[in-house]
Amino acid sequence: MQHVVARSLILAGVLASGPASLAAQRAEPPDTLTGEERALAFRLAEEAVAPLRTRAPMYLVASELIRHKGDEGRQALVTHYRYDGDLAILTTVDFGRGRVVALDTLPHLVVPMAAEEVERARELALADARVSRAVERWRGELEVEAIQSRAASEADPLFGHRVVRLLFRVRRGWLDDPVVHVDLTAGRVLVEEGRPP
Repeated sequence: MQHVVARSLILAGVLASGPASLAAQRAEPPDTLTGEERALAFRLAEEAVAPLRTRAPMYLVASELIRHKGDEGRQALVTHYRYDGDLAILTTVDFGRGRVVALDTLPHLVVPMAAEEVERARELALADARVSRAVERWRGELEVEAIQSRAASEADPLFGHRVVRLLFRVRRGWLDDPVVHVDLTAGRVLVEEGRPP
């Protein structure tokens, strides 16, 4: 299984709704979205992507201020990921116009993972008997980190799947074994056990 690995960017508070306090807005540098802008961008983007929803999971995974040369006004890029079709959905919100000005769909584009996806991967892995057995002695101190893994070839059975490699850390460092990938698209846990040290 050959993969291109990209670190997952889990954006804290990406699903927060509502404007931030006035003091917090004043403290934000001008090159970031304010809480009010973020709430508006999320609302408008959610309305725009509604027709693209299917029964498959779809998550809001990122938002960022678009930086233009010159004075073209403030815009945000909001990114959703839909499991159906391995699809990134990029919505551009123009704050001056108060509306969505572009919506693009790009299959197989690597985009960050939502915190809910990482938590689902963790839950699936720890519910798997092979993983549970391997980490049982560290259960009280176990920390789990996720790295997004992408199949590089269309011939790979995991191509187009949302796959997470989970790393397990304890006080003494990272565990080498087991090596765990979670295929979130298929809801499967893939485990390599008993690797040599």
